Amino acid sequence: MRKRRPTSHAKPSDDSPAKSPLESPTVIRVAMHSRPLLAACHMPGIRGEGLFVPGVSGRALYDRVCLVVSLMGAPAVPVMGRVVWVCPAQAVGHRMQGIGVQFEDDAQARLVRDHIRTLLPAATARLPLHSHTF
Repeated sequence: MRKRRPTSHAKPSDDSPAKSPLESPTVIRVAMHSRPLLAACHMPGIRGEGLFVPGVSGRALYDRVCLVVSLMGAPAVPVMGRVVWVCPAQAVGHRMQGIGVQFEDDAQARLVRDHIRTLLPAATARLPLHSHTF
């Protein structure tokens, strides 16, 4: 009878450094210059709301990011969040590449959420129901 070689159940070592939970989040600048763009990128259907950031890649689900958001020419506000939506390049249905970021529940996020809500109500009644996430 042949002897079996011992097997290791350990995962192969990876030379890439592991992400520390204390590691600084990625900073992404976001400028929404028009109401139609803001309406298409706004993600009101997720808890705490959020924004779809077109053209961003290389982020995984649940990565922590810091969005520096400028809405309609207003001063930029940093908002912390987590990636909850990833749309890769050449996605089915010709969806735009980018990531969806859920805002954390803090004062900065409430400030941005309130600003979005003041900018969109009048505009959303006249805009087609199209967004980058659904």
